Amino acid sequence: MFTLKSEPQDKLTLIEQGFHLYKHIFGLALPYSLLAAIFIFTPQLFIDITPPFHLTQMGQNVPLMAGAVIGWLLGFIFLSALTFRIYYVTLELPLRFVDAIAHVLLKLIPLLLLGILYALVVLSGTLFLVVPGIILSISLMFSFILFLTDNQNVLQTLLTSHRLVWGNWWHALLVISFPLLLDMTVSFAVLLSLITAFNHYHFSLTTLYFAVCGCNIVIQAFFIPLIFSIAFTLLNDLRNRQGSPLPRW
Repeated sequence: MFTLKSEPQDKLTLIEQGFHLYKHIFGLALPYSLLAAIFIFTPQLFIDITPPFHLTQMGQNVPLMAGAVIGWLLGFIFLSALTFRIYYVTLELPLRFVDAIAHVLLKLIPLLLLGILYALVVLSGTLFLVVPGIILSISLMFSFILFLTDNQNVLQTLLTSHRLVWGNWWHALLVISFPLLLDMTVSFAVLLSLITAFNHYHFSLTTLYFAVCGCNIVIQAFFIPLIFSIAFTLLNDLRNRQGSPLPRW
């Protein structure tokens, strides 16, 4: 049983709560995260990396690009369904897999619009300077959760996320950075291990590439629920901070 706290927490406690939620929902979340990782990263397996390789070749491969777009869309659907499933877990309510998917499909068009607006806002900030893009990416990151769980339109979710994060931006950044950096560290360690094995056993470049893609799918399937779990505990904490005196940390 998992219950969200009703008062602000320090960063370490929030991360611990996120891990607790992660352990609680892991069995339920794995089908969503595994399917999302498969659909998002599988198109990479069809990229021809044999020399000479140029990035322009990818743009000229229409079937590959179409498959990648479809894969990203399906991955986005499963990630959104996972978000809604975790929300029901925090409410201690049951939810079937098909019902979570159905909820996302009903909101798919505005969800895609939200994703486009989010990308445009962050990209616009990045074009001026890198720092504004980072600031906006953090302050608006909860808009997707809010859209799926609250009765708000696209613009309202962006504004609500910004208001929740803005007064505690560093707090939010440090908490959400932990699972992201942990994910990057594990991925980099696995990559180095595969490169070492590649050099030692003289595997082909294609074999190494397939191994990296396959390991990346597995790693993300395990880390996506952790990132989402900590995001939920952080969002709850930011809501608590709006109605509470500023804690000493």
